[in-house]
Amino acid sequence: MTYQQMVTKIESMRRFGKATGLEVSTALLGKLEYPEKNMDIIHIAGTNGKGSTAAFLASLLKESGKRVGLFTSPHLVTFRERIQVNGNYISEDDVVFWGEKVLEAARGLEVDATMFDIALAMALLYFKSQEVEVVILETGLGGRFDSTRALSVVPKVSVITNIGFDHTAVLGNTLEEIAENKADIIRKDTVAVIAKMDEKAQKVIVSHCEKLSVPYVFAMDMELDSKWELGLLGDYQKENAQNALAAYESYMKGKMDPEVIALGLKNATHPGRLQIIQKDPLVIVDGAHNPQGVSALSRSLKALYPKEKFTFVVGVLADKDYGHMMEEMLPLAKEFVTVTVESNRALQGEELARYLRERGAKAYAASSIEDAFLREQTGKTVVFGSLYFVGDVIQYFKSM
Repeated sequence: MTYQQMVTKIESMRRFGKATGLEVSTALLGKLEYPEKNMDIIHIAGTNGKGSTAAFLASLLKESGKRVGLFTSPHLVTFRERIQVNGNYISEDDVVFWGEKVLEAARGLEVDATMFDIALAMALLYFKSQEVEVVILETGLGGRFDSTRALSVVPKVSVITNIGFDHTAVLGNTLEEIAENKADIIRKDTVAVIAKMDEKAQKVIVSHCEKLSVPYVFAMDMELDSKWELGLLGDYQKENAQNALAAYESYMKGKMDPEVIALGLKNATHPGRLQIIQKDPLVIVDGAHNPQGVSALSRSLKALYPKEKFTFVVGVLADKDYGHMMEEMLPLAKEFVTVTVESNRALQGEELARYLRERGAKAYAASSIEDAFLREQTGKTVVFGSLYFVGDVIQYFKSM
């Protein structure tokens, strides 16, 4: 297969299968003889901040001289983003090579593997071939039945980032139910890092740790030196940096060099998070796709550009709480431009524009991303919504 054929094959596999990710990946990794053996694992679950926390942590560990594997999802522009070693994406040739090995192993399973199961197994095989020392794994959905939960190795550190309402049909309708699901990545003999979150969710996580006699630390207790510059924009990134620092300290067992920390925090990169993709006129993209993420984006915009009004270019999925997301942005909006995301779960752009107009906003639906940016741009433009939509916008600007 060519690289593009391999990616098309993997992406065409069902998003959710009949069996849980835990069941599928347990079988698949067993057949591959558990490639994660002899690697240290740091596991990250949560609703918001997983990706940025992972990015800060990967940068910190790299600056410490570690060989670091990073597995994240979803990707924005290229599938290769999902699998990185010391900040470098997996090559197209390696995607084909390891993809073929995993697909061959998956053919003999009694359960159907999904895209996420295949990508996880590919990542672990690739990390093994690259002699990675420590792997940072971001969960796909929840924690209890997530594919990343299938590893034979108990993670050295387990991080729970901020918990909010997302994927409620799968994870539960209350913060406590969602927290219980995500807390299940915490296993006996790990160390838990608990991010700043709602008190109800925090109590669930702490209770889970205490039942297993797992030591835990609160990330918000980590002090950020005012001299340390964060490589990621946004007020909310301070909390993600604290999450990463707490995980880093737990993994390094307290052996921390302030100079290494300064470099690690400064050099962190994470595409699609308050990322400036054009300076004049200013265009910012952010992957905020649920109420908590949009609230964090709103706070950051107010801090970065006080009293400014923005043109928001938005594409969202119909199964998201877009009502609360839009309400958060109405006070900051000069106007909205809505686009239909390329997904069978998309909310139609015209429907979202109508919803916004009914609330007194100036809004119109564009027929495409290109159409959304054809008009003369004045002032500051902020793109947010579905991560795939944000990725498509980044790709559009790169192609110009």
